[in-house]
Amino acid sequence: MSRRAVAVWIVANVAGAAALGLLACVEPSFPPILPGLVFGAAQTIPLVGLRRALVAWFPVTAVVTPAAIFVSAVFVARSVTISLDTPSPEPGAFRATVDTWLLSLPGWVVLGAAQAMTLRAAGLRHVWWWVVAVAVGGLGLVPLGAATVARGGCQPLAAAGGPAVWLVGGAWYAAATSYALRRIVRPRSPRPGYLLFHAIGSVPDARVRREIAARGIKPLIDFRNVVQYPEEREALHRLGGTSTPALWDGERLVEGEDAVLLALGAIIARQEGGA
Repeated sequence: MSRRAVAVWIVANVAGAAALGLLACVEPSFPPILPGLVFGAAQTIPLVGLRRALVAWFPVTAVVTPAAIFVSAVFVARSVTISLDTPSPEPGAFRATVDTWLLSLPGWVVLGAAQAMTLRAAGLRHVWWWVVAVAVGGLGLVPLGAATVARGGCQPLAAAGGPAVWLVGGAWYAAATSYALRRIVRPRSPRPGYLLFHAIGSVPDARVRREIAARGIKPLIDFRNVVQYPEEREALHRLGGTSTPALWDGERLVEGEDAVLLALGAIIARQEGGA
């Protein structure tokens, strides 16, 4: 995941938190689906740039978020009932936030698990990082709902419930989740063997793919689609490549249709010579 992609992710989440905070300030009793719509839309924009299949992120987040809020509300309400039965000193603002976050963890885990499955469906691995990141990042978003409605009304300029809380909360969530994304969306490192970097829709690339299939050497060559997977384009750039088709043999990169076809002929000759 490039630095630019991380920056876009952070901006998207901070913007989502600010938008949600402002909406909560205007209408404190907003419907449970609203957070999912706001964050789902904001997060989908940078994620689609990583994997097109992650366009499913928006509907998954919009649908699962209300369920996650409900799960968290059940645990918080149960705790409130218990605390009413056994009165204790009023906790400070930070302690209250942490307590609420701990009680709402089941909801964050539900949301994180659903989003992790979306990442896995898009072909990504090590997605369990995402569940942990969402749970940790949730600590930053817990104050959003309660802080913006203070002292009987909305106070958007108050330090406890204004833009500072929205921006810091969004930045916290973005930092936690971007760390997980960097571990999940890693370009595959070139390994010994043959890698074909290609682009869907390119005629020369299609001719090279057909030649590989026709010669029966596809099992020897790992196809890397630089259009569908931006991380593969990054891997090509790290090897010094700028265009497709490009063939990596573990030591050297050749670019262009003619050069790649020539290299394929050498591979076939070596295979036949070793047969």
